[in-house]
Amino acid sequence: MIVYRVFPYDAKARPGTPGHPMYLHRPQGRGRLDNPTVYDTWYVALSPECAVGEVFGDLSSWSAEMFTVPYLPGGRRALGLYEVDAGIPILDLDDPKVLVERGLRPTQVVSRNRSVSQGWALSIFHETKSNADRRWAGVRSLVVVSAAALDTGRAVGCSG
Repeated sequence: MIVYRVFPYDAKARPGTPGHPMYLHRPQGRGRLDNPTVYDTWYVALSPECAVGEVFGDLSSWSAEMFTVPYLPGGRRALGLYEVDAGIPILDLDDPKVLVERGLRPTQVVSRNRSVSQGWALSIFHETKSNADRRWAGVRSLVVVSAAALDTGRAVGCSG
């Protein structure tokens, strides 16, 4: 399965360093679904439009400056394509039944109120199957996958 994310990109970055397509910034905590004391999060999407919206959705106007990454000399925000295992279990938050089962409203899912969204994300993270394995590798609306789910993936392209 191909997923997309917008990230700070530096063509000269080495694996494990800022600007590399497979680099995961730590510590986390500012993202809508972050719970850094429990799990790491990759924010990816099933379409390029959703990935762009997640990163730039808070901006009232768009300009060339939004692609600048001040803390990464020579870096620019770029759209990355990633291949992940098509079989990873993803919870579909666009499904009304899923929301009802968890007592969520659509406005809570799209809210940028981090205390609310981080709370329900943590509850979903703790859901398990009968054998105590994690039930979900990620959630869909915006696809958010655990670091472990993308660790087995690979970057397949970048446009920046």
